[in-house]
Amino acid sequence: MAKGGEIKPRAFAARMRQFAASIPGQSNRIKMMVFYEIGYRIVLNTPIDTGKARGNWYPSLGAPDMSVSESARGSGVSIGRIQSFVKSSTNPGTVYLTNSLPYIDLLDGGWSGQAPQGFTNKSIRQGLARAKKTQLISYPKDRKG
Repeated sequence: MAKGGEIKPRAFAARMRQFAASIPGQSNRIKMMVFYEIGYRIVLNTPIDTGKARGNWYPSLGAPDMSVSESARGSGVSIGRIQSFVKSSTNPGTVYLTNSLPYIDLLDGGWSGQAPQGFTNKSIRQGLARAKKTQLISYPKDRKG
């Protein structure tokens, strides 16, 4: 700013270019933090018997990861994968969290009795609520009329 509140156009333009350049990085960071909140809850809400279902959540970028591990057990394995993925992601593409065990859909349908039917949708709602509470995301206010 110049004297008397006058804005120097070149300085202002430079600040706007710098701000615009930071937006994609900020949106990716926010997206990944929301992804973590949702993924964390999906893993913890997955019914557990042997731990195999909880240990087979795989994050990926661009396409679903259809991996299945016979030895992965428990939530720590999947949460560790999600944490590593979120920390290392710099690409703003589409993110996926998949579990390719043949019975995961049955578990999500309430088959085990240990988790309510639709635990994945419940987890998504919980993750979004957490992200909203921590002000990672905001929703437009409802308009009347």
